Amino acid sequence: MAFLGNFQRVLEFIRENSAHPLVQNAFVRSEISPSLVTDYETFQFINPLTKQKLSEMHMGGALLPLILAGGYVSKIFTSPGPVYNVKGERWEHYRFYKALEAAGFIDGDVAVNTFSYHGSPAGDMAEEACEKCGCAVYPLGPADSGKGAETILAVDANAFIGTKTYLFKCLEKLEGRGRLEKAFLMAEKLTEDDKAVLFAEHGIKAFQAYGTAEAGLIAYETAGGTGMKADTDALFIEILDADGKPAGEGETGEVVVTFMNGTTPFIRLATGDLSFTENGRLAGVFGRTDSSVKFKGVFVHFWVLEKLCAECRVSGRLDISNTPDGADSMCLSVSGGDTDMIRSSFYKAFGLRLPEIKVDDTISETAVQDTRKQLNRR
Repeated sequence: MAFLGNFQRVLEFIRENSAHPLVQNAFVRSEISPSLVTDYETFQFINPLTKQKLSEMHMGGALLPLILAGGYVSKIFTSPGPVYNVKGERWEHYRFYKALEAAGFIDGDVAVNTFSYHGSPAGDMAEEACEKCGCAVYPLGPADSGKGAETILAVDANAFIGTKTYLFKCLEKLEGRGRLEKAFLMAEKLTEDDKAVLFAEHGIKAFQAYGTAEAGLIAYETAGGTGMKADTDALFIEILDADGKPAGEGETGEVVVTFMNGTTPFIRLATGDLSFTENGRLAGVFGRTDSSVKFKGVFVHFWVLEKLCAECRVSGRLDISNTPDGADSMCLSVSGGDTDMIRSSFYKAFGLRLPEIKVDDTISETAVQDTRKQLNRR
């Protein structure tokens, strides 16, 4: 069976945190008693918690107060759904410092952090990780590539944190200037070809990691290793097939995590991401179980798009593809309606500005199509 981590620790954690609202919810939603779960076979009686179900629980208004009452919370963030994400203990809640250490971030480095600081947790995740590593941070957040390049030069940064696409755009503007030598990238797949180009043409060693707003760091690349090292200190990770059964070694399935954290103890949280295990490591992320997609680090959930289109009384098809130079591109085609209102509603729902919106009266059903080549298994 494809799982990573120590299952006995899961049983101990459930017993020790049985009074926490999120632990209790796992058994209530599954209609079973905690006393029934004594081994991995009975653990599977707990229904995985999907992002859609988690969003519905938040929209009901009862979940966040329960989480706040369940343990120490230092910050509250939000992600599309909406889902409210909370942060507990500094450093150990998100744990991304482990990924930065593996990527070679050390005391004395100067990093430009291009992840958002507004409402979403990505910027904070990276900043506190740098702090733990002794690395100075310029909190740039999202900006045009010209501003990014200007900042990299102005603060004499040797490290970059953000997405692959934005890094390449900044490098175009830099035109060989600056002293960037390392990069920590998330939210987009980084291929071995990408790494080779970054090192051969720009002298940058790039590493990537995989995580979620709910559970923090899940897995990260290490020097000389294939795939990603799972953070089993905090997580128990399962790979489940389409029927919800444990997949075998090397078989692709959904990543389901149990986050052994006193603030947000998620039991069998279904990430919606597809992966497989190989030699005790997580292979990476190779797409989604549903029609949800990630664009520029932001999840565009199908059910949110469907609700948006219904409220605007249209059908819509969201097309995600690659431009000729390999960058991500997004276009929404709708059956009619007020395009200005739809554009505004889309931004409100996802925090993304639609670069293109078209009217196509032949569209009869809402759908998401993602044809980006980097989703292919490599």
